[in-house]
Amino acid sequence: MNERLVTIETYSDLTEAHIAAGLLDSAGIPVHLHGANHVSANWLLGLAVGVRLQVPLEHEGDAREILGVQAPIEEPPVTCPNCGSARITEASSSRKASLILTHMLQLPWPFRRDRYLCDGCGHAWKMRAPA
Repeated sequence: MNERLVTIETYSDLTEAHIAAGLLDSAGIPVHLHGANHVSANWLLGLAVGVRLQVPLEHEGDAREILGVQAPIEEPPVTCPNCGSARITEASSSRKASLILTHMLQLPWPFRRDRYLCDGCGHAWKMRAPA
């Protein structure tokens, strides 16, 4: 496929992904289930990664309408609270520990990406969840 694909929905259950793909296929919309083979080989990957239902860009609106899926809301870019610069680096210090724990326990271990460093002024801060 040389056309650009857009992810409409991500499913943790392979059966649900196939049902949604069947609905779109019956409407004449070409569908690609990205990651379906991986999840069928190891069902835990469905929980960790999921199966992405993708369609060509020109069919995105029809696919969202058929499945009743809203388009994602784009979040504003992160800017430095000190100087307003958009040149930000995520400082994920817990990523290495998460990867080691994942390897040792053989379970996906989430790591947080909530610390940022401004490349403009050097200010470091932790992102807070909105109240």
